[in-house]
Amino acid sequence: NSSKKKPLKFPVTKDADALCNSQKGPNFGASLIFLTNQKKITINLSQSYIFEKGDLCRNDMDLQECEIYRVEALNTPWRNITWTTEKRTELLKFIENYKPLASSVSKARVLFVGPTGSGKSSFINSANSVFRGHVTCRTLAGSSTTKYATYTIKAGRDGLYLPFILCDSMGVEESEGLGILAGDITKIIEGHVPEKYQFNSSSPIVPETAGYINSPTFSEEIHCVVFVIDSSKVTNLSIKVEEKIRGIQSDFNNLGIPQVVLLTKVDKECPMVLNNLENIYRSEHIEKKVLEIGERFGIPISCIIPVKNYSSELELDCKVDILILSALVQMLRYADDYFENLED
Repeated sequence: NSSKKKPLKFPVTKDADALCNSQKGPNFGASLIFLTNQKKITINLSQSYIFEKGDLCRNDMDLQECEIYRVEALNTPWRNITWTTEKRTELLKFIENYKPLASSVSKARVLFVGPTGSGKSSFINSANSVFRGHVTCRTLAGSSTTKYATYTIKAGRDGLYLPFILCDSMGVEESEGLGILAGDITKIIEGHVPEKYQFNSSSPIVPETAGYINSPTFSEEIHCVVFVIDSSKVTNLSIKVEEKIRGIQSDFNNLGIPQVVLLTKVDKECPMVLNNLENIYRSEHIEKKVLEIGERFGIPISCIIPVKNYSSELELDCKVDILILSALVQMLRYADDYFENLED
């Protein structure tokens, strides 16, 4: 690519072909074919882009050299984590023995907020699965949540309830008139929204709404907020969704509520992580996603946690458990920071 050579341009035949799905880049069809033991390159013309057969190779169809690159794991992980069964047990014990710093609160409340399909419900199912000992499906993942739902989790089938409550909400949508209203999220934070409340995208909850909690206790309020974002959609997150999330963030900041970001579906975003989950913190690609989220939403990198939820699995996996449990531990720690700040 010398300075004397102009970059190649390939106009699209249809606007719809300019962008492809998250699994592909620009689509040239099966454009370049390298034939084994032959010097010639075969080119199949694409229906999506306009170009002549010789354009891609500058009319030189004799193959001289072919360089193939693959993504390599970083020598030093950008975040340290231990992948042993002992670590899994340690995290389980921490959560089971956790007690909120606020004496008036027996269970820390954690609210999940994010675009529809980002993995909010899947994380709740995954957390429940870890403590239940097998993959569960208490909330219907992959569907559009329309009601406010809270979930308590037991330490085993016959165990005691754990000291936290996970709260699921309607998704944030790009279009106006769809998805949860920012004002409704604030009401959830303040503890005014009752269990099983049916969200209405065109009508916010008000004191006159049936079931509205006029004088919520501190234990009914939210103590930590988790933004859930699909890692494959970080770069292409629409401006409108970003603006909505920023507006919600502003309300949280005014209320002093700690915020965490869960970066989901990292196994689908990075083949190296799909091959081995231990590569999650050795993946430069995932690190860049984390840095991008931090920059776009002004959230400290330490508050952004990449995870893999249980989705197609039938049995638990120690590595997945460790990621889920580590995320839960951070949420509880940030909730304690909130309790501590209120005491000062």
